[in-house]
Amino acid sequence: MGSAFVTVNPVKKDNSIQILRGLAIIAVVIIHSCPGGLYGVFLRPFVNYAAAMFLFLSGYLTKKEINNKKSFIFKRLKKVIIPYCIWSVIYMIPEGFENFIIKFITGRCSVVFYYIFVYIQFVILTPLITKLIKSKYKMLGWFITPLCTVIFRYIFTLSGVDILSSNYHYLFLAWFIYYYLGLYLGNDIKTLTPPKWIYAVLFAATVTVSVAEGLVWYYFNNYDMATTQLRLTSIGTSLACIAIAYHFIKTKKEFSFKPVNKALILLGNASFGIYLSHMLIKTLLSMLPIWKYFVFPLSTIVILVLSVICVVIGKKILSEFSWVLGL
Repeated sequence: MGSAFVTVNPVKKDNSIQILRGLAIIAVVIIHSCPGGLYGVFLRPFVNYAAAMFLFLSGYLTKKEINNKKSFIFKRLKKVIIPYCIWSVIYMIPEGFENFIIKFITGRCSVVFYYIFVYIQFVILTPLITKLIKSKYKMLGWFITPLCTVIFRYIFTLSGVDILSSNYHYLFLAWFIYYYLGLYLGNDIKTLTPPKWIYAVLFAATVTVSVAEGLVWYYFNNYDMATTQLRLTSIGTSLACIAIAYHFIKTKKEFSFKPVNKALILLGNASFGIYLSHMLIKTLLSMLPIWKYFVFPLSTIVILVLSVICVVIGKKILSEFSWVLGL
């Protein structure tokens, strides 16, 4: 999730942003540890906003006026490519580096590494995206993700073109609307000012529709489409969550219970490290005979806690070099 976790310029971190990152990384871990079957169909619409939220925040923290494009691209890519290289090697140790080169260049050393590929695409394309946003054709940007989702995830899936539909999540096209919206709102090109109750209604409505679509796909034995972030109703739930997040940022509100704020800020600060390490921790835990007794959501809590501990310890040991591991 790359520099979705950091700002372009080194400024004091906004607690509301860190809280949102904390909530998003919890959703990431839930996605990768929740049970399958109908349980997953009903649960996933509530957490499928995770990747979309990180990309929104990345766009939100990016200024549309980039003075030095080469410096912008280099600084952002350095923060994700170096950790990606190191963690790809770490993930392959249990597998003995079988087909390492192919997995490395295709982002398949871990199931979560597709995000880094997507993020790299956005970093490189940001100067062009900001030009689009300032042009008379800026409205076209809103149609990219919905249109491509219809083609790649519905038409190709129903036509049996699996190689294209199953790799759609590696393309920036699938996530464009979230980064684009972040740039829009973060640069005050547009603002969202509906009554507060609209957010709750919008979220409830989109989740209901998303669960309904999931049940249809589940009935037709397509569990991937039943739970994926990459379908039209999932776009709806993600945008609803982003609207709530935007209101949260603008009002600078925090949760009334202070320990919750502190815990979420801690998770937000450690979110990139958690993202990089949690699947490895899950793999190692699954090797323990006792792990089968750690049912969801206990399994999620254990993975999350151990990930945070590893990140905090890693930061202490590596100090100013902790960025090399994405900590």
